[in-house]
Amino acid sequence: MVAIELIFDEIGGFHLFQLVMILWVYSIKFMIAWSMMLMSFGGYTPDYACMIDEPLNQTSLKYMNDSQIRHYAEIGVNNEPFLNVCDVNGTDCSQFHFFGVKRTVISEWNLLCDMRWMKASITSIQFGGVLAGSIIGGQSGDYFGRKNTLYGSYLLHTVLNVISAYSVSWQM
Repeated sequence: MVAIELIFDEIGGFHLFQLVMILWVYSIKFMIAWSMMLMSFGGYTPDYACMIDEPLNQTSLKYMNDSQIRHYAEIGVNNEPFLNVCDVNGTDCSQFHFFGVKRTVISEWNLLCDMRWMKASITSIQFGGVLAGSIIGGQSGDYFGRKNTLYGSYLLHTVLNVISAYSVSWQM
């Protein structure tokens, strides 16, 4: 039996080409892993105020900054604050004001209150796609070859990430 070190010496050892290939392959895998964790960071729920007729409305918001709006939301109406709540005095909130500059999936599409379940559903759908891709990827690796399948999956992943970056609704 031949030792692995002898095989490496026979094929030329580890040089610049091998280093470049490893860095290239793993840099792409790092990008894919980052997009897989997107809902962990992009699904953050920032503080928000329920938009009700009194004391805040769309007209008065133009003249207030975030700290003033937060102050009114913490005080509330009839001793009931409307900061991070889904209803005020039994009235469901239909519009929200999000504090800060962070734009997340939650603040972009108002996935709060009755739509709160959607964050978990988006993540489940994403990992269902990973499951289907794993099954299809194994079969296509046998049929088309591992390298072609790997490059094709990188290309498909990139195209789908660009589409999702410009999506206009959570359904898309």
